[in-house]
Amino acid sequence: MRGVPLVATRRYCHRVIRSSVALAIVLSLTACGPRTTSNAPPAASRPAVSASTSASPQASPTAQVPSVSCKTGIAVKALLLIGQKSAGSLLYEVSNPTQPKLLCRIGSTSAHIVGSDTVAYLRPVSSAKTEIVHRSLQTGLESVPASLPFVADAESWRPDGSLAAYTVQPAELNPGDDIHVWLYASHTAAQLTTYPLPLADCICRFGLPDPAAALSPDGQYLVSGWLVGKGAQPFVVSRVADRTRVQSFDLSVRIVLWDRGGHRLFLIGQDSVRSWTPGAGITDLAGTRQWSFMPSVSPDGGQVVYTAYVDPNQPQLGAFLYDLRSATTRQLSNRPRSQVLFAKSGWVWYLEEASCDPNQCGPWGIGPNGKVFAQDLATGQETEVTFASNEAPLTLPNSGIFQARDVWPAE
Repeated sequence: MRGVPLVATRRYCHRVIRSSVALAIVLSLTACGPRTTSNAPPAASRPAVSASTSASPQASPTAQVPSVSCKTGIAVKALLLIGQKSAGSLLYEVSNPTQPKLLCRIGSTSAHIVGSDTVAYLRPVSSAKTEIVHRSLQTGLESVPASLPFVADAESWRPDGSLAAYTVQPAELNPGDDIHVWLYASHTAAQLTTYPLPLADCICRFGLPDPAAALSPDGQYLVSGWLVGKGAQPFVVSRVADRTRVQSFDLSVRIVLWDRGGHRLFLIGQDSVRSWTPGAGITDLAGTRQWSFMPSVSPDGGQVVYTAYVDPNQPQLGAFLYDLRSATTRQLSNRPRSQVLFAKSGWVWYLEEASCDPNQCGPWGIGPNGKVFAQDLATGQETEVTFASNEAPLTLPNSGIFQARDVWPAE
């Protein structure tokens, strides 16, 4: 599963908006939750629903050509994929997380780690076909074991081509327009639900979240929605097997995140976190605070790291860890750190924060300075990560690529 970019806390965004900062960012974004509508997607991208793979929906009128460049012949023991489609993705060999080796640069498409020798990515080839390409990290050879019968920027998909989830939007978005959630499963692509597009404005450190259309790790459930702005509606969980809605959450759930395995969903609220499973329903998660920005689940599913403001009235960010076994939360460093993620089992990466020119890093006056640090969670030792020339993940002041995607092995 994929995690999403996360919205800043309301308290901090509102504090900035009320200030005299001459920066205004107005984003038209949406809330989640289905409505009863017809099965026809927006006219700008109206696909036909079919029980076969020959006439499936096109999720966007055009598709970007992906760029994939990989090194070959490097011994692989641990892999980390970071990034997002809009900023690109980077694949690192991280058996030594303080001296990683860049293996692949991937642009204009989404990707997954398949195993120690293989990375998969989406490659649109026609208005009715997207190939799932597997590339060997040892030989550089590519194969196409599966394809999807549509052109889509799929938010969540399986490298074997069995499942994909994505959203369809009108060519021009206006408040009140419908966002359409589509599911491809059992060789059938069909609209699953819709939700309206409200309006939101915010000057936020990490922007606002992307729409959610995320399959659970076991492929049994799909959570969808987009909870930002006026008119927001609750996130919804649907069962993949029969495409029925099984759960709708209340508006206190601001962010959703699947666990590393199975189908436990974390429900992130303003001040705490709960969890949901189809068997147990919604339960409290003791010892939590709000997982404010970019939560990342450990490979074994036992811990979650995230970024949050150390003091909600100050711009300083910190890296935090929640342990599910002990139900405790702790700050990983007393120094300004942000965008923490699991690099491999037992290790995290995060960015160093430092004072900066507000004209470059926004009204906060603090932001990433280009340095990445690794921490061994067993000892607490922090070490600056050394990258080879042109292999560092940051292009200042943009740090959008520094987001967790996949890790291997999952242990």
